[in-house]
Amino acid sequence: MEPVHIHDHVEQALALLLEQFKDKPNLEALVDALVTQVQDLEDVFHALIYERLPDTAIGAQLEQIGELVGELRGGLSDEDFRRFIRARIQVNLSCGEPERLIGVLKTLTGADNVQLEQCHPTTAILFYEVASALTTSLRTRIKTQMYDAVGAGVQLHIVEHGPEYFGFLDDPDALGLDEGFLAEEI
Repeated sequence: MEPVHIHDHVEQALALLLEQFKDKPNLEALVDALVTQVQDLEDVFHALIYERLPDTAIGAQLEQIGELVGELRGGLSDEDFRRFIRARIQVNLSCGEPERLIGVLKTLTGADNVQLEQCHPTTAILFYEVASALTTSLRTRIKTQMYDAVGAGVQLHIVEHGPEYFGFLDDPDALGLDEGFLAEEI
């Protein structure tokens, strides 16, 4: 949520003058002089807050947010780091709920298509689809965060696949033999 920035404190203050005090140049100049300082403070504090929001922070400010939620930059670009911070917040709130795990993986990978399959009471498999394979370092970080999000004692498998993946007849989106690419567990 972006903080509200009021740009017209002086105009609002002048509009609040009682009718008998309107159009009095000395009084309007006094109100203008006093309220201009309020406007300056508003502008400075808005910038201060805005530049420290997860969606708009950059550089050192973003690293401070990461430190607050328990996520280190580790060489990530601001955009990737911002994504990992959002996911870390979800992980910190997680108790291993399936919906939360899907949400965390969507945030981390940017994938729209994430599915969870529970194979055993203590085993879960998450499948996600990406346009192109993620780097090994990103996969390692994703895996670490997902293990933090899942409940204790739950075995987790994470499978990445592209849009044209190999599958069997019971999966209508999958391609058949010699057509699709194999998925890969990260």
